[in-house]
Amino acid sequence: MGETLVVTASGLVALELLQKMAVARDELPDVLSYDRRHERWVLRQINGAWMAGRTKRLVEVRSDGGQVLRCTSEHRFLTREVGWAEARELRPGVSLHGMGRGRVEAVEPVIVDDAVPVFDLEVEGTHNFTVTNDGSGVDHPVVVHNSGGLIGRNPLRGAGA
Repeated sequence: MGETLVVTASGLVALELLQKMAVARDELPDVLSYDRRHERWVLRQINGAWMAGRTKRLVEVRSDGGQVLRCTSEHRFLTREVGWAEARELRPGVSLHGMGRGRVEAVEPVIVDDAVPVFDLEVEGTHNFTVTNDGSGVDHPVVVHNSGGLIGRNPLRGAGA
């Protein structure tokens, strides 16, 4: 469907839906997060979800594990080599920290005609969460930092995708 999906205790949930749940004051599911200090996967509470703005300038990060994630250029990904790296700094071959340990295949700037919404979460304690682009990438989610901006819809697949 083109929405960025967050790995939660309730399954895969779109960022846009988490934002709507937060606005409605619904209970938000815990998210899969990586505790860097103890080097283990944990479930953590979402403290908030919101639309951070809109943009026409994106970066598409593709991994060898089949991920295609569109985000703002400053959104940070957890890498094995240097820790946190902004999307615009990623290079082919860099290992993305995730459940499948995938590598960056390509990073390309994308400019869209109409500004798209950018969503974000705040995760308690670890300040990171895992995402995937669709159900086929569930075996290869990657860890991203909260407060950076992931898009909720794939603008290259058209409205309502």
